[in-house]
Amino acid sequence: MDQGQDFSLEQWEAAVGKIVTAVSRVESELLLKYEMHLSRTKYFKDESLANRLNRIENLYNEMCGQTSISANLFKTFREQVELRNLVAHNPVYYDHETGGFRITNGQSKSKYVEVAELQEKSKQVFKSCTELTVLLRVWAKRS
Repeated sequence: MDQGQDFSLEQWEAAVGKIVTAVSRVESELLLKYEMHLSRTKYFKDESLANRLNRIENLYNEMCGQTSISANLFKTFREQVELRNLVAHNPVYYDHETGGFRITNGQSKSKYVEVAELQEKSKQVFKSCTELTVLLRVWAKRS
């Protein structure tokens, strides 16, 4: 999505869809971990994704040991959840100052993403969510 080109609904949809589904894939892995080591009821009692992720990260560290790779994957996922929330819950609009389309958090205009950046960001999210999914799946086979 080139900033100088017209807005492409198809490219925007594909990028947002990739971000949303990548994060959802990790969420399903978290539920599986709860079912294996805690309980499905506890998953829903923990309510927020942040709480669930913290609990699973702590459990992972207890059972497998914290590594720089695992710590970075969990940290990166937290950042990507913020991006997912931004693109999934806010509209696209044309910004006259930048001459391009962006998605801005309606409550805090300091948080935004240029639509032109979304394709690259979606690839990064897909890659790191896949890596976190693999980490969680490999843990399943070891425990």
